[in-house]
Amino acid sequence: MYLALENAFYERQSKLKEIAGDDLVEVNEIADDSGKLQRIQARNEAHTRIISLLLEFAGAHAAFLFGDFWRQLEKNRYIKEITAERRLFLDMLKLYEIREIDLKKWRGEGVRLMDNIGEFDLDYCLTCCFEQDNTLHKVERITVEKTGERVICVINEQESILMDDLLFEVSKE
Repeated sequence: MYLALENAFYERQSKLKEIAGDDLVEVNEIADDSGKLQRIQARNEAHTRIISLLLEFAGAHAAFLFGDFWRQLEKNRYIKEITAERRLFLDMLKLYEIREIDLKKWRGEGVRLMDNIGEFDLDYCLTCCFEQDNTLHKVERITVEKTGERVICVINEQESILMDDLLFEVSKE
């Protein structure tokens, strides 16, 4: 069972801004700035899409390189969304830092809080992916390690990314 808790225990603290002496005014930047909320939502969706695409690709392979995953993503209609702000590449580096996505263990952990501020949060992404497809492409575990090779990812005519290629090893149900 998965719950999204909103305002259950306390609301987020608002920032206080000093104005003319000792008077304080509450400034709730997130609620007042719909553009900021839209950017946060777009980032959350992009991170979740990246993990969803990774799980889908992992479901079809026992092991794969990031370079192979990239070649598949280049054809994806969401490529601009997931490469904006170098999101895809930063997320891959985060996964490398984590080293392992243990979905079997994750499934058994229970209640998750569904609140994210646009930063990469694997638990948030997995929860969103699980809500869309509770099989998670029958992936139980993914390990991530460097191969020692480099991969060049051409985003557009003006931008390319050179990064260490990563090996993803997949265990399935």
